[in-house]
Amino acid sequence: MTETTEAPSTLHPCSVALGALKPETGWLGRGDQATLRRSDPSKPGCKPLYVFLAELERLNKKGTLTFLPSTKIDNEIHWHTLLACLCRVSHGDASLGQALADANYHEQRLERLLQADADSLPRELDRAARFLEVKGQNVNTYHIFDLLFKQDKDTVRRQIARTYYAHIHSNKH
Repeated sequence: MTETTEAPSTLHPCSVALGALKPETGWLGRGDQATLRRSDPSKPGCKPLYVFLAELERLNKKGTLTFLPSTKIDNEIHWHTLLACLCRVSHGDASLGQALADANYHEQRLERLLQADADSLPRELDRAARFLEVKGQNVNTYHIFDLLFKQDKDTVRRQIARTYYAHIHSNKH
Protein backbone atom coordinates (compact mmCIF):
# COMPACT_ATOMS: atom_id res chain seq x y z
CA MET A 1 0.00 0.00 0.00
CA THR A 2 1.41 3.35 -0.97
CA GLU A 3 0.87 6.49 0.97
CA THR A 4 0.09 9.69 -0.78
CA THR A 5 1.24 12.90 0.70
CA GLU A 6 -0.43 16.14 -0.07
CA ALA A 7 1.64 19.09 -1.07
CA PRO A 8 1.64 21.74 1.65
CA SER A 9 -0.95 24.39 1.02
CA THR A 10 0.42 27.80 0.25
CA LEU A 11 -0.89 31.21 1.08
CA HIS A 12 -0.47 34.53 -0.65
CA PRO A 13 1.12 36.99 1.81
CA CYS A 14 -1.82 39.35 1.31
CA SER A 15 -4.16 36.55 2.47
CA VAL A 16 -2.05 36.22 5.61
CA ALA A 17 -2.34 39.97 6.18
CA LEU A 18 -6.11 39.93 5.62
CA GLY A 19 -6.41 36.98 8.00
CA ALA A 20 -4.32 38.74 10.64
CA LEU A 21 -6.78 41.62 10.65
CA LYS A 22 -9.92 39.53 11.15
CA PRO A 23 -11.25 39.98 14.67
CA GLU A 24 -11.62 36.23 15.21
CA THR A 25 -7.89 35.55 14.67
CA GLY A 26 -6.99 37.61 17.70
CA TRP A 27 -3.38 38.26 16.80
CA LEU A 28 -3.91 41.76 15.36
CA GLY A 29 -6.96 43.01 17.17
CA ARG A 30 -8.78 46.32 16.96
CA GLY A 31 -6.28 48.15 19.13
CA ASP A 32 -3.43 46.96 16.94
CA GLN A 33 -5.35 48.01 13.84
CA ALA A 34 -5.96 51.46 15.30
CA THR A 35 -2.23 51.72 16.00
CA LEU A 36 -1.46 50.77 12.40
CA ARG A 37 -3.94 53.33 11.05
CA ARG A 38 -2.43 56.13 13.15
CA SER A 39 1.22 55.25 12.68
CA ASP A 40 3.68 56.58 10.14
CA PRO A 41 5.11 53.77 7.98
CA SER A 42 8.41 55.64 7.62
CA LYS A 43 9.06 55.45 11.37
CA PRO A 44 10.07 52.19 13.09
CA GLY A 45 8.66 50.83 16.32
CA CYS A 46 5.08 49.87 15.54
CA LYS A 47 4.46 46.74 17.63
CA PRO A 48 1.64 45.25 15.47
CA LEU A 49 3.92 45.43 12.44
CA TYR A 50 6.63 43.40 14.18
CA VAL A 51 4.12 40.84 15.44
CA PHE A 52 2.89 40.44 11.86
CA LEU A 53 6.42 40.23 10.41
CA ALA A 54 7.37 37.55 12.96
CA GLU A 55 4.36 35.45 11.88
CA LEU A 56 5.16 36.07 8.22
CA GLU A 57 8.74 34.91 8.79
CA ARG A 58 7.50 31.77 10.58
CA LEU A 59 5.17 30.93 7.70
CA ASN A 60 7.88 31.64 5.15
CA LYS A 61 10.30 29.26 6.88
CA LYS A 62 7.63 26.55 6.80
CA GLY A 63 7.27 27.06 3.05
CA THR A 64 3.67 28.12 3.44
CA LEU A 65 3.91 31.41 1.56
CA THR A 66 3.85 31.99 -2.17
CA PHE A 67 5.27 34.91 -4.15
CA LEU A 68 7.61 35.98 -1.38
CA PRO A 69 11.37 35.91 -1.52
CA SER A 70 12.70 36.17 2.03
CA THR A 71 14.31 39.52 1.25
CA LYS A 72 10.85 41.03 0.80
CA ILE A 73 10.07 40.44 4.47
CA ASP A 74 12.77 42.95 5.35
CA ASN A 75 10.93 45.82 3.67
CA GLU A 76 9.22 47.07 6.81
CA ILE A 77 7.95 50.30 5.29
CA HIS A 78 6.06 48.48 2.54
CA TRP A 79 4.61 45.90 4.94
CA HIS A 80 3.58 48.69 7.29
CA THR A 81 1.93 50.51 4.38
CA LEU A 82 0.12 47.35 3.29
CA LEU A 83 -1.22 46.65 6.78
CA ALA A 84 -2.29 50.27 7.30
CA CYS A 85 -4.09 50.24 3.93
CA LEU A 86 -5.80 46.94 4.76
CA CYS A 87 -6.99 48.43 8.05
CA ARG A 88 -8.63 51.25 6.10
CA VAL A 89 -10.24 49.59 3.07
CA SER A 90 -12.41 46.53 2.75
CA HIS A 91 -11.37 43.76 0.42
CA GLY A 92 -13.65 43.53 -2.62
CA ASP A 93 -13.73 42.68 -6.30
CA ALA A 94 -12.98 46.12 -7.77
CA SER A 95 -9.48 46.61 -9.11
CA LEU A 96 -7.51 49.47 -7.59
CA GLY A 97 -8.00 51.55 -10.75
CA GLN A 98 -11.74 50.91 -10.82
CA ALA A 99 -12.14 51.62 -7.10
CA LEU A 100 -10.30 54.93 -7.46
CA ALA A 101 -12.43 55.84 -10.49
CA ASP A 102 -15.66 54.93 -8.67
CA ALA A 103 -14.60 57.09 -5.74
CA ASN A 104 -13.88 60.05 -8.09
CA TYR A 105 -10.19 60.08 -7.25
CA HIS A 106 -8.69 63.06 -9.04
CA GLU A 107 -6.48 62.34 -12.06
CA GLN A 108 -3.60 64.40 -10.66
CA ARG A 109 -3.59 62.29 -7.50
CA LEU A 110 -3.64 59.15 -9.61
CA GLU A 111 -0.66 60.43 -11.59
CA ARG A 112 1.28 61.09 -8.36
CA LEU A 113 0.48 57.55 -7.20
CA LEU A 114 1.49 55.97 -10.48
CA GLN A 115 4.70 58.01 -10.77
CA ALA A 116 5.75 57.57 -7.15
CA ASP A 117 9.24 56.26 -6.54
CA ALA A 118 10.14 53.77 -3.80
CA ASP A 119 10.35 56.52 -1.18
CA SER A 120 7.08 58.30 -2.00
CA LEU A 121 4.96 55.25 -2.93
CA PRO A 122 4.00 54.41 0.68
CA ARG A 123 2.82 57.99 1.28
CA GLU A 124 0.82 58.15 -1.99
CA LEU A 125 -0.72 54.73 -1.44
CA ASP A 126 -1.67 55.68 2.11
CA ARG A 127 -3.40 58.80 0.75
CA ALA A 128 -5.32 56.72 -1.79
CA ALA A 129 -6.37 54.23 0.89
CA ARG A 130 -7.57 57.04 3.17
CA PHE A 131 -9.57 58.47 0.27
CA LEU A 132 -11.14 55.08 -0.48
CA GLU A 133 -11.92 54.63 3.22
CA VAL A 134 -13.76 57.96 3.38
CA LYS A 135 -15.71 57.07 0.24
CA GLY A 136 -16.54 53.58 1.59
CA GLN A 137 -15.08 52.00 -1.55
CA ASN A 138 -14.05 48.34 -1.53
CA VAL A 139 -10.96 47.30 -3.48
CA ASN A 140 -9.13 44.13 -4.40
CA THR A 141 -6.37 44.49 -1.84
CA TYR A 142 -4.10 42.12 -3.75
CA HIS A 143 -3.59 45.03 -6.17
CA ILE A 144 -2.24 47.13 -3.29
CA PHE A 145 0.15 44.26 -2.50
CA ASP A 146 1.21 44.07 -6.15
CA LEU A 147 1.96 47.78 -6.32
CA LEU A 148 4.15 47.54 -3.24
CA PHE A 149 5.92 44.23 -3.82
CA LYS A 150 5.88 43.05 -7.43
CA GLN A 151 9.15 43.36 -9.28
CA ASP A 152 7.52 44.65 -12.47
CA LYS A 153 5.84 47.72 -11.03
CA ASP A 154 5.42 49.30 -14.47
CA THR A 155 3.01 46.55 -15.53
CA VAL A 156 1.05 46.98 -12.29
CA ARG A 157 0.92 50.76 -12.78
CA ARG A 158 -0.24 50.40 -16.39
CA GLN A 159 -3.02 48.05 -15.32
CA ILE A 160 -4.19 50.51 -12.64
CA ALA A 161 -4.18 53.35 -15.19
CA ARG A 162 -6.00 51.24 -17.81
CA THR A 163 -8.79 50.23 -15.48
CA TYR A 164 -9.08 53.74 -14.01
CA TYR A 165 -9.42 55.46 -17.39
CA ALA A 166 -11.58 52.71 -18.88
CA HIS A 167 -13.97 53.03 -15.98
CA ILE A 168 -13.98 56.84 -16.14
CA HIS A 169 -14.65 56.68 -19.88
CA SER A 170 -17.44 54.09 -19.57
CA ASN A 171 -19.18 56.19 -16.89
CA LYS A 172 -19.25 59.22 -19.20
CA HIS A 173 -21.20 57.32 -21.87
